[in-house]
Amino acid sequence: TRGNALGIGLADLTTERLVRALDPVPMRVNSLTSNFLTRARVPLALPTDRDVVAASLDTCWRIARGEARMVLIPNTLELTTLWVTRPLAGEVEAHPGLRIETDFAPIPFAAAGTLDQESLFPESVRARRGRSNRT
Repeated sequence: TRGNALGIGLADLTTERLVRALDPVPMRVNSLTSNFLTRARVPLALPTDRDVVAASLDTCWRIARGEARMVLIPNTLELTTLWVTRPLAGEVEAHPGLRIETDFAPIPFAAAGTLDQESLFPESVRARRGRSNRT
């Protein structure tokens, strides 16, 4: 987003990494132009992706972790491949436009606690850019 994280205010939690990457100038301009000031509010920031996921699950105090209905997406422009938790399997199977392609597995986090998006979504723009940068 090149520092313009307009919409971050819709989130309850984020990472410190994202907060460090914010550029207040385009964010301010876009927020004022769109008249959606609340979308520029910065939520509580935690050190890692793993911390954000754990805290998110902890705040769902009526749901056991194994019952959490979660969906991960590569980004808001790429929605053809999703990662879902097992409790959503029935809904995925019942939807004619969706299918389960792999076995269920834990969310892949790197040792530093960052989400390994490239292994979750190997055909995403981010993963393809990473492969081209390594060659």
